[in-house]
Order: sequence, then structure tokens, then C-alpha cells
Amino acid sequence: MHLQKLMAERGLTDQKLAEAVGVHPGTIASWRLGRNFPRGPQLMAICQALKCSLDELVGVAKPARHPAVRMAKKLFAEVTMGGALDSQALHAIASGFHRMSGGKITRMEVLFRRMAEVVYEVELLSRCESSPLEVYRQLQLFDEKQE
Repeated sequence: MHLQKLMAERGLTDQKLAEAVGVHPGTIASWRLGRNFPRGPQLMAICQALKCSLDELVGVAKPARHPAVRMAKKLFAEVTMGGALDSQALHAIASGFHRMSGGKITRMEVLFRRMAEVVYEVELLSRCESSPLEVYRQLQLFDEKQE
């Protein structure tokens, strides 16, 4: 936990932080020295007093964004334009990954194609008033169309 560092950066003493959190200054010292650790509500009160995030307080680094995640978000925004995510949008995102990889099949492309298949099945089932056999036939037609 980065309590001592954050307190020093903000010029807070054990006494001042204890008053803000509603605990004894000795409790703050114990947390600061790592002998004990605050519980949930106390953690939130410390974050508010220090004006920091819980991640910052406990020292969790922000995960690095993989380029594929950034690209998926960009493609999603372009394809859906703020609309609903449907099987066609997922296929368009997969195609975008395919184009950007120079025509090579990537894991992200495969992932989005599989997601599109599942979403398509759900779309069919949600609007289907016919028998399961009819749904199966529609899925076969979809698979043939995708190949």
C-alpha cells in the first residue's frame, strides 16, 4: 500500500488523516507501517481524504492497453456508430482486423467471427416463432453464406 507516499505528497499527518477518516492516529500509523490494513469503508474514506483512486492507494498499475484492444474499440465505434452490436457489426469488425493484418487471419478476427456466430444464433432464437428445426435450417444457411 502506498499510504505513506501519498500522505507525504499531500502533506498530511497521521492526525489530519485520522480526523478525515474517523479513526485514531495510531490506526493510521499502523496502516502506514504495514502492520494492519484498512477495511473497505475505511479504504474509501482514505481515498476520499487523499483524493486518489483505490488502485493508486494499493499500488495497482493500470494494465497496458494492447494494440488489438484499441483497434477493436475503434472498429466497434466505426461499425456500430453508437448503435446496437449485432452479428453484422461483429463480422465487420472481424473483417477490419483481417484487412489491417494484411490478409492474415488473426486471433482477434477469429474471436469476433465466433462472437458473430453466437450473436446471430441468439438473434434468430429471439425472433423465431418457428420450430427448433427451422432455427437449425436458418443457421445452416448462415454458415453456408459465411463460407
